Amino acid sequence: MSETGMMGLTITLTTIAFMTDTLGGGHGVFVLPIIAFRLVITSLILYLNITIVM
Repeated sequence: MSETGMMGLTITLTTIAFMTDTLGGGHGVFVLPIIAFRLVITSLILYLNITIVM
């Protein structure tokens, strides 16, 4: 998935997490580390691709 697609997916997941937090009584925030993990992995993969190509 490209960076543009990942950004859209992350914004959507974060919005859903906050909506769930509001409606579910505070349990939606626990999903945020999972969303952040996806961003860290994407950044790591991009870094490795740039490092390997150079």
